[in-house]
Amino acid sequence: MTKEAENSVLGLAAQAGFDTGNIHIAHALGALLAQMKDKGTSIDSGGSQDSADLWVTVGGVEYYINIRKSNAQLEEEAQTP
Repeated sequence: MTKEAENSVLGLAAQAGFDTGNIHIAHALGALLAQMKDKGTSIDSGGSQDSADLWVTVGGVEYYINIRKSNAQLEEEAQTP
């Protein structure tokens, strides 16, 4: 994904109320995993308002990675006025 396209996606996600921190982390992990994935496979991504997901195949094994804030972080944010 080009930087322009990524910025466009992040802008739309922010307007929709999504946690763009999850998306930033998913993009960074996706770039790292692109170097490791099996030849001929792609990295699939998805997500929701509170998380981002990646699917990648390495060594013939498909991995699912979910990126979201920890329960402790969510609890801390709920207690912050």
